[in-house]
Order: sequence, then structure tokens, then C-alpha cells
Amino acid sequence: MNFNDRHGIQTIIGFGLIVLDIIFKNGNKNPFYASGGTCSNVITNLSFLGWTSSIISRVGTDSAADILLTDLNQSCVNTNNLFRENGVKSPRIIESLIFNTKESSHKFILRCPECKTYLPRFRSPTLKQINDLLISDLETNIFFYDRISPASIALAKKFKSKGSLVIFEPNSVKMNEQLKKSLDIPHVIKFAFDENKDKEHLKQFEDEILRLKGKSPLLIIKTMGHKGICYKQKQNKKWKHQNAIKVDSILDTCGAGDWCTAGFIYALNKLSFSKGQKILDSFNDQKIISNALKVGQAIASVSLNYVGARGLSYAINKKQLFSKINKLIDFDHIGFNKDNFDYECINKSVFKPKKDSHCRVCLI
Repeated sequence: MNFNDRHGIQTIIGFGLIVLDIIFKNGNKNPFYASGGTCSNVITNLSFLGWTSSIISRVGTDSAADILLTDLNQSCVNTNNLFRENGVKSPRIIESLIFNTKESSHKFILRCPECKTYLPRFRSPTLKQINDLLISDLETNIFFYDRISPASIALAKKFKSKGSLVIFEPNSVKMNEQLKKSLDIPHVIKFAFDENKDKEHLKQFEDEILRLKGKSPLLIIKTMGHKGICYKQKQNKKWKHQNAIKVDSILDTCGAGDWCTAGFIYALNKLSFSKGQKILDSFNDQKIISNALKVGQAIASVSLNYVGARGLSYAINKKQLFSKINKLIDFDHIGFNKDNFDYECINKSVFKPKKDSHCRVCLI
């Protein structure tokens, strides 16, 4: 029996980007810190929603890693396979955020404004580091990854062979040999699309998907910010579009796509279970896919009112979140039964850097 035949067990393992978010609000000279990165955000968001989440990634033994580890652990994420390595500087990114009640803008900075050091980037775990995982009997409902490397490909193939739903969220659909060779592995591919930058890349991506024929993904999702979402099921040749859910105010758009992913996964599991379907079989049901995406969009819309990629989970609990979502979409209409909210994993920590760090901003 495949792992996903067993409803009720809700587990996700994520492989990929974890980064220390260093956030400046409205010109404030003192930043605040949180764990970030697509992979880290998605699995931590699902932990907030009640799932059992684990991360596979690579950081250093520095102050940034201490903050990352503390944040993830307090968010109920299993960090046993977050490899800490001497000589590796944990990845960081700076977000400069300007907002008021009507509009918001942000930019990402890759060089520290204080000490002028270029910030360390993500380094993938190696095959050697994950070898024990490859030969283990580890199982999961969902395997999520956002970076292509020999290690991520090996794990994706392993979990797919065990019946897990495999979801890939590349940071770009710009075609290269690595991406081309790995398109037949995931069941779901989700990516952010900017028409001004990615139009030609999308054409090449779609051409490669067509060449896969029967081996193509079950679902492809492209998010377009305020323009909504487009998705294409394997059996359909044309994209279907869903409008974005309008909100009255926006404080920060960073991380909204990660909340959308987490909400989609969460709702897909709930909706397939309510219909007595295996989660992998639910991809043939256009209504389930549409409604699961709608829940993801609603959670993403709520997240826009909080600062930081995971600001929502620091500010409110799961019951309060679903109360807000229910004002945006009709749960009963889409056949979505809300949880009883017995499970709570709330992280409201404020992280302070160690005094022995060299730079007060980037902690290098």
C-alpha cells in the first residue's frame, strides 16, 4: 500500500532553500530576523496548519543558523536533517520594506548596508550528507523541493517510488539542462510568473512539457500576483484561470506565494479525503483542484496584512486564520470541513542576535 493511501497522516518533508530573513520596516535602522526561503516557509506554514513537517537543508554553525534553528524548532518543524557544517556561512537575505495602509513595496538586498559584505547564498546538501536518508525506510505524504541538485533529485525519485506526492517549485522556469532532465519527476510544478520577464521562458518550458507526453506532471500552477492563478491539469491542453482574491490593504507581499502553496496542499488533502479519494487520484477532479487553489489564494490574501514572509503565523492562531478566510470564501460551498483546532503550534518569538557577531545587521 502506498503511503498516500493512508488518509489522516499528514506529513511533509521539504528539501531546499532556508535563509535568514533580515527585515527593515519603513526605514527603521534596527532589523528583525526570521527563518525564510521557499522550502522553509512552505513546511513551516504547514506545521502551523497542523501537519508534521521536516526540513532537509544545509547551514553553518554561526549566529544566523542559531536563529534559524530556534525559529524552526519553536514552529514545531523537525530539524534533525538540517545539516550544520563548520566553515559554511548560513544564507541570508535583506528585505527593505516600505508600507502604509494603502500600498506596499519591498526590495531584496544581497549586500549588507552596514558592513558592505556580500551575503552568503544557499548551498545544497550533498549526496553524501543525505545518503542515510536514501537507504532509510523514511516515508511522507508530501515531498517538496525548490532547488535542483543531485541530492534533491535522488530524494524526489525515492519518495515518488514510495507513493508520496512530489511537488517542485523552481525559482525560475528558465530552461537549462538540469531543469529539462528533471521535469518528469514531480507530480506538481508551481512557479511565479512575470509576463514582462518570463514570457519566452514559459514558451520553452511548455515545449519541454509537451515532449514528455505521458510522463508530464499531473498539475502545473503559475501564480501571477494580483492577476491571479493559472493552472493546467495533465489531461487538459489549455490553462484555466482563477482571479486573485481582492483585499483592502497590503503590508507585505513577501511570502504570499508560499502561503498559497501550503494552503493548496492542506486543502487538497482535506478535499480528497472528504470525497474518499487518494490524493494522487484527485488530480483528475477539476473541482477539487480549483477549490484547493482557492483556499491557497485565500490564505495568501490574509498573509498580505502581516509583515514578513511568515508574519501571519507570529500574529494569529489557526482558528483566527480560518475565521478570516471564511469571510473571503464560502467553506461550505466548496465542501471544505474546517478543523476542530485542537492542534496549535504558535511561534511568537522575537529573535535577538548574539553580541559576539561582527556586524549588527547581517551577523557576519
